[in-house]
Amino acid sequence: MSDELKPESSSEEVTPDSTNDPLPSGAEQQAPPAAPVNDTETDQAVDDIVQTEADALLTQQDDAVAAAEGLVQQPRRNFFMRWWRSKKARWATVLLILAAIGVLAGLPTTRYWILNTAGVRVTASLTVADSLTGQPLKNVQVRIGDSTAKTDALGKARVVQLKLGPQHIALQRSGFAPFADDITLGWGSNPLGNHPLKAVGMQYKLTIRDALTNVPIQGAEASNGEAVALSDKDGNAVLTLTGSTSDDVTLVVSKDGFRSAKIVVAAQTSTTTDVRLLTARRAVFVTHDSGKYDVYSSDVDGQNRKLVLAGTGAENANLALVVSPSGDHAALLSTRDNHRDAGGFLLTTLTLIDLQDNSTVTLAHAEQLQLVDWIGTRLIFEQVGADSSSAANRYAVIGYDYANTSRVQLAAAKHLNTVLSAHGAIYYAVAADSSDATVQGGLYRINPDASNKQTVLDKEAWTTYRVNYGTLDVQTADGWYGVNLSNSSSATVAAPAAYVSRSYADNTDGSRSLWVDTANGALVVYGAKDAKDTIAHTQGGMAYPVRWLTSDIALYRVVTGSETADYVISTLGNGQPVKVADVVNTFGFTQGQ
Repeated sequence: MSDELKPESSSEEVTPDSTNDPLPSGAEQQAPPAAPVNDTETDQAVDDIVQTEADALLTQQDDAVAAAEGLVQQPRRNFFMRWWRSKKARWATVLLILAAIGVLAGLPTTRYWILNTAGVRVTASLTVADSLTGQPLKNVQVRIGDSTAKTDALGKARVVQLKLGPQHIALQRSGFAPFADDITLGWGSNPLGNHPLKAVGMQYKLTIRDALTNVPIQGAEASNGEAVALSDKDGNAVLTLTGSTSDDVTLVVSKDGFRSAKIVVAAQTSTTTDVRLLTARRAVFVTHDSGKYDVYSSDVDGQNRKLVLAGTGAENANLALVVSPSGDHAALLSTRDNHRDAGGFLLTTLTLIDLQDNSTVTLAHAEQLQLVDWIGTRLIFEQVGADSSSAANRYAVIGYDYANTSRVQLAAAKHLNTVLSAHGAIYYAVAADSSDATVQGGLYRINPDASNKQTVLDKEAWTTYRVNYGTLDVQTADGWYGVNLSNSSSATVAAPAAYVSRSYADNTDGSRSLWVDTANGALVVYGAKDAKDTIAHTQGGMAYPVRWLTSDIALYRVVTGSETADYVISTLGNGQPVKVADVVNTFGFTQGQ
């Protein structure tokens, strides 16, 4: 069998399950399994085929639906579908639309239309003045578009709810030539600046001054109906009225802090009219005209007198009355309540009066009461017995703030030798107690809100005298000490030349203070800036109490054999005193000692 053909040898490896047996009849030879393929290009090709077939299928379905509805598929439908499926086409279209909107919005007319349609509204403001005087004009009607406003006392007007873009502005007030113009309003507040109006009517000239100080009043209003003029820094005002008339003109002149004045000006006069306004601050005093001790108030010239608090008939002549720095409250010491202690002793009543509505509050009943000071809205007073808590605290110093109806105790002791107010602080001297070695005498200082208590002298102060604005002379067992009220330092001094204590009334900012030289009948003004005394006025019988009505006007009392009366005067040395009313002599603040 050497010549028989033998199978060729193969280098391929035969798998364990391979066989050389012939295949069964009719069976096809199967290829061996393919190795796994990791080809991204092939995957992408498959996805494209699937997407193409899906698009074709969707197109066939759309055509079928269109045919069912009797519609004809337009070529542009396929165009828009192809456009929408293209990312580049979609983004290019969006950018084109945004660019078109930007171009349109950049055009003013289009921009204003878009914002106005969206409901956007803006404001505009302006100032209107008299072209002749330069003073602001009140009650000028301002119209911008369909919106209107009127100027205030400063000539200012603010018009709201305006559309953007071109608008028409018109200004009008009687006695002045109208003004009109075209403007363009943009986004925001639109300040339109100052607009002077030219006077065309009859002009009336006024010079307005303080009746007591003769100082020009700036910002006073002279009015006749809707026509208003403001005075300048020199007190000059020019009021323009429409047309001419043969009748006299009635004008009202007013200013906050002053009593309004009604004046009659001759028709068509070219003469300047002098107008004097009186302070609106009122005087408060006690009278005995009814047979009882009544509290009244009036204007400083005695007019507009009004009953504040009627007497009960239980009062005796031992009265004290002081008014707060703001002029809206008063404190009265009297026996009006007829209140007595367990032993039948008649007690003094401290009554707080609200001068705005004449309501009252009883603050204390005591065997003795003394008013120490008003510091802001806080009334400082000393009381002895009755309302004091115990014998150990028989003397007490109280601060009552009417602004918030709060009460604080500033000092308490078995006995206080003296209590006074200076430079916004309270000074009090505690007496030593021979029966109680723990009670040491001394002079102390405390703020009116009970804060910052300090020891001024660690020895008993027998008497105290305020000899000038900055110094307190104190008598002790060791001699006399001078206390510097600015820093509470002390040093030994000689006895005072006169045993008289001054009572100073500071104005609201502490720049000036009033005191009365009773020996010489002089009202004196102390200036804190130059530390000098200036005599404002001399008059026989001048006495306390004194107080400031305004920064330049003071009220003082005169007590002589022929009258007891209150007067007001300018402290600038440029006016004469004006009598307010005849009054009952009442005490004021305690002066130490």
